[in-house]
Amino acid sequence: MIRSGDRLSINLCSIGLDAKVAYNMVSFKKVPFISGSMAYDFALLRTLLGRIGDQLEITIDGVKKYEGNYLFALAGSGKYYGGGYCGAPQAIPNDGLLDFILIKKPPLNQIPALVPIYKAGGHITSEKFKDILIFCRGKRMEVKAVKPAIANFDGDCHFIDKVEFEVIPNSVNFIVPV
Repeated sequence: MIRSGDRLSINLCSIGLDAKVAYNMVSFKKVPFISGSMAYDFALLRTLLGRIGDQLEITIDGVKKYEGNYLFALAGSGKYYGGGYCGAPQAIPNDGLLDFILIKKPPLNQIPALVPIYKAGGHITSEKFKDILIFCRGKRMEVKAVKPAIANFDGDCHFIDKVEFEVIPNSVNFIVPV
């Protein structure tokens, strides 16, 4: 699981574009005949038409520090979230680590080509992401936003200016059929 203050998540937490999409998706789910991945796609389009990118200060395991304008920062113990997007394709839920995916804000005209690669989980190995993506594993990520930003806790969204994502190893047992 992932602990963020008094919040617990089992899958993925993030700050930035994907959290804004989740936040905007709520209004599209209220429209008749729009639900699921269609609501997510409409929310993505609405989000891309607004201000994207957040000035973030990110520290991983108290050592690695990153600063700049990020499209988003993600901490994942699971692989998939909203609309079938594979945000953390190499995440292993029971390894005691979180996968951290940081994506710097690219030029706006590049984003449409990057979205399908990201959705399929190809971003970690894609040449198109090599200059904007940081990937590592660890136990804790602290994020400070210069201006309030939207954070996503397994789809539950809140405005924050500071947040921590920390792994809680061995916190959930699964029963898997054989």
